[in-house]
Amino acid sequence: MPVLFYNTAWEGSAVQAWKESINGRAWSVYVPDIPFEPEGMPYGNLRHTMLGYVAVTGVRAILWVQGEADNDVGTSRSSYYSSLETVINQTRNEFRRNISWVVSRTSYTSRAGYGAQVIDAQNDIINNISNVFPGPEMDQIQVPRPDGYHLSGDGLVQAANAWAGFLNDDFFSRSVPHQPRHPVSLSLSCQDNTMVITAEGGLNDYRWNTGNNGQQITTRDGIFQVSATDAEGNHRFSPLIRIPGNFTAASAPVVSSEGTPEVCYGGSLTLVSSSDRNPVWSDGQNGSRIQVSSPGTYSVSVENVFGCRTASAPFSVALSGKPLPAPPVISSAASTEICDGQEVVLSSSTGTNTYWSTGANSAVANIKSGGEYTARTRDAEGCFSQNSNSISVHVNPLPAKPVITAESTTFFCEGGEVTLGSSYKEGNTWSDNSKTEKIVVRRSGEFRVSVTDDKGCTNTSDVARVTVNPLPAPPVVSASRPLTFCEGDYTTLVSDSKYSYSWNNGASSRQINVNQNGEYWLTATDQNGCTSSRSNTLTVKVNPLPARPSITIVGNTTFCENASVTLEAPDASGYLWNSGETTRDLTTSKAGSFTVQVLNEFGCHSPRSAAVVTRTLPIPAAPVISAGGPTDICDDSEVTLTARGASPFIWSNEESTASIKAGESGAYTARSVGSNGCFSNPSNVIEVISRVTPPLPSLEKNGSFAVRVSNGLSGASYNWSENNQPLTDSHAENIRISKAGEYKAQAFFKYTDVLTCYSAYSESVFFDVPSASGGVNVFPNPSNGMNVKLETAEILTNAVVTVYSMQGIKIASFTFETISLPVEISLPPGISGIYIVRVEAADFRGIEKLVIQQ
Repeated sequence: MPVLFYNTAWEGSAVQAWKESINGRAWSVYVPDIPFEPEGMPYGNLRHTMLGYVAVTGVRAILWVQGEADNDVGTSRSSYYSSLETVINQTRNEFRRNISWVVSRTSYTSRAGYGAQVIDAQNDIINNISNVFPGPEMDQIQVPRPDGYHLSGDGLVQAANAWAGFLNDDFFSRSVPHQPRHPVSLSLSCQDNTMVITAEGGLNDYRWNTGNNGQQITTRDGIFQVSATDAEGNHRFSPLIRIPGNFTAASAPVVSSEGTPEVCYGGSLTLVSSSDRNPVWSDGQNGSRIQVSSPGTYSVSVENVFGCRTASAPFSVALSGKPLPAPPVISSAASTEICDGQEVVLSSSTGTNTYWSTGANSAVANIKSGGEYTARTRDAEGCFSQNSNSISVHVNPLPAKPVITAESTTFFCEGGEVTLGSSYKEGNTWSDNSKTEKIVVRRSGEFRVSVTDDKGCTNTSDVARVTVNPLPAPPVVSASRPLTFCEGDYTTLVSDSKYSYSWNNGASSRQINVNQNGEYWLTATDQNGCTSSRSNTLTVKVNPLPARPSITIVGNTTFCENASVTLEAPDASGYLWNSGETTRDLTTSKAGSFTVQVLNEFGCHSPRSAAVVTRTLPIPAAPVISAGGPTDICDDSEVTLTARGASPFIWSNEESTASIKAGESGAYTARSVGSNGCFSNPSNVIEVISRVTPPLPSLEKNGSFAVRVSNGLSGASYNWSENNQPLTDSHAENIRISKAGEYKAQAFFKYTDVLTCYSAYSESVFFDVPSASGGVNVFPNPSNGMNVKLETAEILTNAVVTVYSMQGIKIASFTFETISLPVEISLPPGISGIYIVRVEAADFRGIEKLVIQQ
């Protein structure tokens, strides 16, 4: 079915402007100093459409899609309601029709968002004013808008689908269409080769397209139309009529007869006109078919479309002298009392040679209208019999068509129901075979009710359509931010795309920001107003923040720029200083403002502490130090270190003179002291190395033929002197002597090619050398068998030492590449007694007795 929409919208108009323009000028809420032009707009646009177009086409409803401008300027709920109520009432009073309105819920702009005041007012209008229907929730479509206000592209498709959902069977069953005002009717009268055109009466301000005024004009050929206004101010128009130049001309009708053009004695003949345009016969009868019973000449005249008459040629009817055939007998096999819409079948005894009073020529006549019915038959010569017997058919009217009324909307959601009622209390048969006055419907379908009266006549209502819309699938909620967070933060919960949304916290947008503990879910409502079951539930946990910390200051907040202060936060699970550090203690040598946030076990940051402000003092330039000699020295000497720069000075060994004597190993620096008490940075570093000087050697006899240093150090070397004459053949701590004399030694460490540290010479010690008795000496003797040493009067090479018991048994044997100084022989443990020690070399043989006592 085609649907026509008239666009009466006006851009940027608030509802107040529609109210104001009913009787005067209205102003824009966006540019207050500029009125809408022409005066009377925007309501004038609706007024002209209703008077000029709707009077011709009719109207079902006014669709209201407005509210954005009122949201932008903050129109209150009561003000919006009052203005729109005035506009609705004005349309109904002005056009004298209870016009249906469909009010959409519209307020959204990118500038102001959603307007709760406007939406609430629109819902108030729907709920409180009769014959106002709900339209779609436009705020749920294409948000945000491309230009901030208007739909485009797929948004227009969504809007059309949304409107289609609300302009449903329920709306069409309950809204009352207002038919168009019928066109102005025209009547034509052909008079003396002129045409008189007369418009219907009861109207005002007749205006012809020829420029004439008045209800009637006299004219000849041309195209003519008239307009007039009715008592309600509606403009009404006649159809266009075209009158040709030959409007008096018409095709002459032709007269014919049913059968031979003879009138049989006692019978009649049927004459037929070829045209049914208001036929008038020469004998005064009217109609396209007449009965004549007398011979003679007959003619017929008819009108053309312009009311001008044309007559036929004369038609002659002769008299037949033959007798008439016997009339047929007609009968009905069923009752001749029927209900409107039924039929009675009448049959004739003369079969197909039967001519019924209805004009039919058949064996039977199917009668649907009440009246008296007869038939005739005709013989071979074409003479008709007299009428048959008469049968009366009575048609009982049907009972008034039952009307189905719905106690609530017939467009509802799954789980709902509607009660349909018949206008009859009894005698009902519903399309689901129910027999009651009312039925309860919970499914989609078409429903009818039939009523049968006491005559057995049945009438059936129009269709009542019930639409049960399925519930939308429950929405699915997800979080675009963590569900567990710290106080002061939030999470964002998002539903999958639906038509409209209702969260358990009262929110109605697809996406909500949540900053409170709790469980969150929503339901979705589709374009049919059906609400889903609950979505999945998301639990939001908000962890508390730690208390605001206080900083403990360890030291002074004003310090030299090469010093520092330590700032200490209270005990917590974590820390974040504004300088980026994450330790509990912050040691800084910089001037600045320092704050700290502490973290609790949830990782939540406290408010920032009060700031601690530090300030630094300038320091003098660092001095330069130098050494007055080598810095790699023996520990019995010193090197002089001297500082140059701003005095006074403080050395790393806490001395305060410009020069110091350094005799200990270490890294030496100096700093200058400024007038503000600040020390400079350390000077350059001088590394002093103090080397160990070996102690004064102590000498002792080592056997009969050797002298050694008893307090020798590992790595030390020795200079020896015999009778004040240096011995240069050995620097070991143990030397062999061959004669008695005064011996002394000097210990030394050679550290580098340029540094050797010497001890003083030991005191001179006299050592005697005994005469060789067998050339072998074993000591100590007697011995306990441990640490037994052996020496020879001569220096031997490849010497073999053998130990025998007094019985000649070999106890042990040793081989030495060289015997110069005393060598140690290791005897088996546990032996005791007197043993013989034999030493043999290339040109040497010697023995010595050894006593071992355990």
